[in-house]
Amino acid sequence: MIIEFTFNKNTSTNYTKVVNLCSKIGVFIHENGDRNILTMTERDIFSKWDVFNYVFHYIKRWTSFDIRIDGELVIDYKMKSDFFYSVQDVRNCYINYLRAEYKNEYCDSHWGCHKLKAISFHIYGLRKWFHYGHFISDTVWQVDKNALKSIMYDESKMRYLELCPCFNYERIDRTLNNIPNEIDISLDNEWVIEYKKVFLNGKFVSVPHTIRFQEDYSPAECKIIEINKLEISGDLTDDQANDLIDEYLKRKKEK
Repeated sequence: MIIEFTFNKNTSTNYTKVVNLCSKIGVFIHENGDRNILTMTERDIFSKWDVFNYVFHYIKRWTSFDIRIDGELVIDYKMKSDFFYSVQDVRNCYINYLRAEYKNEYCDSHWGCHKLKAISFHIYGLRKWFHYGHFISDTVWQVDKNALKSIMYDESKMRYLELCPCFNYERIDRTLNNIPNEIDISLDNEWVIEYKKVFLNGKFVSVPHTIRFQEDYSPAECKIIEINKLEISGDLTDDQANDLIDEYLKRKKEK
């Protein structure tokens, strides 16, 4: 990954100091005497962090300051600040890796990096890997590995994880290859269909939406899921619908 800072000559009292420091980080070029270009790699940034930190925080408010990452322009101020703090987070993580006694275990994560948090590999979490896909038959769920890969690749770029010397996209790919392509819930009673309500022909009906692991929800959450399987007419008032749900729960209790 190549990071490029550009800024113009200006009247800031720190301008000369910044120019002198830039030459200590990476490749620094004065272009036509006014335009300055600083090109860095992750190695430059990590090894000269204090200098990089100083330079960034002085030039981030200069109107002529631009950041390009692998040639792509980072436009607004917030994105520039996000870039710095993301890089700082990656650097701190890498330092902890270097200090770790068991380095092979430090990055141990099912996705290959514990900074990848958009998708949960486990059965717990808000966005689980098996929620991405579609039914190809009444009981067979096909996992959308392309969607999972796209989400994690995008997260990697958003967090600038490529700056870490330990990061490798192949780890993500290997994990994706190891999870099942399809899950047949008729052959594995640990999986069940999860339904959602849609309004059809004047009433709400339950339709298959995704799958879930049997232990994915607490008993209270399972009760809510069972209630969601009720077919409630769209003509009912809120009170009538609540009465119907109460009657349903009463019947369940009596069984």
